[in-house]
Amino acid sequence: MNKVRINPTATEREAQALDLWDRLAPDRDRWIDRYSFFHGHDQRYMKFLIPEGLRVLELGCGTGRLLDALKPSRGVGIDLSPKMIEIAARNYPDLEFHAGNIEHADTLRGVKGPFDIIVLSDTIGFLDDCESTLAALHQLCQPDTRIVIAYHN
Repeated sequence: MNKVRINPTATEREAQALDLWDRLAPDRDRWIDRYSFFHGHDQRYMKFLIPEGLRVLELGCGTGRLLDALKPSRGVGIDLSPKMIEIAARNYPDLEFHAGNIEHADTLRGVKGPFDIIVLSDTIGFLDDCESTLAALHQLCQPDTRIVIAYHN
């Protein structure tokens, strides 16, 4: 499911980020493979934290590799880049993908929750307003939903 929800009044920063990620999309999986030590370690740790069979939402899902590796009962990914989403939807047709900016309320409203786990892997540093974005996730949560945030340091 490829649904594009890009705000027509995007900021210059958002437009630049969209352009960058769309340009990187065709080579993203190759780069992940090339740096498999780092990405493999991240994926193993996420699998340790997140048991299989849960309802998982990944924000900033890229090409969908991590979401697929988590083996969710229902997996939904959102990414700013429609080109990343095209690749994800093609490679993982059993998962649900949406293109849109997670900082825009209409993007999050377009996804039906609740989720057991919400993942932001290497995403939080790209947000303009982390606090508002995290607050907006409440609509997709239930009382025991876990939010897993990973970011390189």
